[in-house]
Amino acid sequence: MQKTIHCIILTIFLPAAFTACKKNVHDASFKAQARLQVGGVEAEGARKDSIGFTFAIWPTTLADTVVTVVVQTMGNVADKDRSFTLVADSGTTALPAEYELPSNLVIPANSFKVMFPVRIKRSDRLKNEIVKLVLRVQPNEHFLPGPVLAGTADLGPAFRIVWTEVLTQPAVWNNSMLYAVGRWSRVKHQAIIDVTGIRNYDGLNYSQTYAIAAVMLDWLNAYNTAHPGAPLLDEKGQEVRICSQCN
Repeated sequence: MQKTIHCIILTIFLPAAFTACKKNVHDASFKAQARLQVGGVEAEGARKDSIGFTFAIWPTTLADTVVTVVVQTMGNVADKDRSFTLVADSGTTALPAEYELPSNLVIPANSFKVMFPVRIKRSDRLKNEIVKLVLRVQPNEHFLPGPVLAGTADLGPAFRIVWTEVLTQPAVWNNSMLYAVGRWSRVKHQAIIDVTGIRNYDGLNYSQTYAIAAVMLDWLNAYNTAHPGAPLLDEKGQEVRICSQCN
């Protein structure tokens, strides 16, 4: 682990300057100890310390899917395989039958990173519930939990996988769709899926999102015309509109 030692240089008291730069041999943080961090893949939709998935936008024939988990070491690489352990921590609401972890978790020799699949499964209760799997680094003879390395997708001592069959707001909605079709609602989102067939909004540029907005605006106007006095309402009873940052 890289360490930063802050030196205080006193131009008059030179010996004190050297003393200030001396490592504190009693400081446990200087002891070499490999650490382990866990996280998700940004390209799959991981944000900060979690990733979410909904089966609602996929055919009912899809029984399960795979989430990629990244595990990275802090410290020197080793010339031998090193096993590690991730446990389902407190806060986990998913049942053991609703997910699968690899049976053998190992950082290979001469490597500092490994990626592995976690299979999450569809179940009847997901139609009304959101479940969560909290994976936390368990200390062992090779590794201690590492600190948080912040980014779009964090690496840290724990990582959350959240899934459901309830339609939920995609992580990227406020980065793109918000400015074309407006604020997210379950009704608006479902209408976009039903009308355009588009389920994934990752990587869409402004031209694509505004093309979706144009199609949806035509559809919404036709719907409201066909239902005079009864416009399309969202789950909160507010009228659905298609415009930048609107409901």
